[in-house]
Amino acid sequence: MITATIVIKDTPDGEYTIEGNLDRPEALDEPPTPALIIATYISANIAKISDDAIAWYNTMGEAK
Repeated sequence: MITATIVIKDTPDGEYTIEGNLDRPEALDEPPTPALIIATYISANIAKISDDAIAWYNTMGEAK
């Protein structure tokens, strides 16, 4: 079993940071599990995911 954690933190200047951790870093050398596959996908695409999320939020605000 692998636990992948993604932490998104707001910063005082209105930006954000994203950190990722695996509970067992050696899992990268093992056959992939769903958690590892999904975490790797998110990590590889984090800029697009972040931009899409903010655009979605801005669109939701305009709909009100």
